[in-house]
Amino acid sequence: YNEYKSYLRMRFHAYGRVLVQRRFYISPSEQNNLPVTMDTVKRHDYEHFLCTLLLPVESRRSAMAVRAFNVETSLSAVSPTTFRPEEHEICKMKLLWWKAVIDDIYDSKPQNSPIGKELAIAVQKHKLTKGFLIRVINSRLKMQSYNSIIDVENKADETFSLINILLLETLGLKSVECDHAASHMGKCQGLVGLIRSIPVLRRKRVCLVPNTTLAKFGITQQQIIENSDSDKLKDAIHDIASSAYIHAEHCNDILKSCDQQAKLAFLPLIPAKLFLDRIQKLDFDINNTKALQRSPFLPFHLLYKKYFFRTL
Repeated sequence: YNEYKSYLRMRFHAYGRVLVQRRFYISPSEQNNLPVTMDTVKRHDYEHFLCTLLLPVESRRSAMAVRAFNVETSLSAVSPTTFRPEEHEICKMKLLWWKAVIDDIYDSKPQNSPIGKELAIAVQKHKLTKGFLIRVINSRLKMQSYNSIIDVENKADETFSLINILLLETLGLKSVECDHAASHMGKCQGLVGLIRSIPVLRRKRVCLVPNTTLAKFGITQQQIIENSDSDKLKDAIHDIASSAYIHAEHCNDILKSCDQQAKLAFLPLIPAKLFLDRIQKLDFDINNTKALQRSPFLPFHLLYKKYFFRTL
């Protein structure tokens, strides 16, 4: 079974790579840029990599560049896991470098980095909004700390939601309804990411669960880090997951009135909903080893939803 699963995954990746490279003319000087961009997204953001492969041919390459930009800036984001002052400075320097890259792209200056070159092509082809790219960087220059779930949603609105809107621009879709749906999907993604981060950050002795949620269920950050009260943690996760599910449902409701092509930009909602369904079946036990396991059938879920359902 594992060999068959690996074979299907390999074929799916090969199919996507052929679609991207065959249907775009790539000049000799650009031949190394696209594989680097794709590998960056595949390595650090696999679920969204699969979603991007299913976008229309004319926007797939640009969408991959936007995804790679998101990965690079998120890896450099200033966070509580960077304990030493010099680590903070390095993160800030990387993000300020990306801000300079964005300025150069809109000033039509040549780029040296592969992802910068791909992003420049995307900006030129689809007229991506510069302000959205800069806002993503500015948001990641700020230290993450959440007092309430609203703070998490606001942070997601400045990162996930803006990336979603940029992806809509690569599809040529600019409307209030689509932007509203993208905002709800971004908030859902942010809350799902917060839940997923709990066991990962625990190893670094960091907890980002909002303070009001901790107080609501009578649990402390130290208890989460030491994993000493799993029942109260389950209640806190249930509360966060409920908010994420509400945003997913709002996104689906708005999507019904959007253009049919817009559905492709909202495929990332599927892995988020699959995670919420899985964590519910596990009674919101994030410590269960199955909680963070990726579904081997995700590619088939995406294909099925793309071709046979209007809603996600």
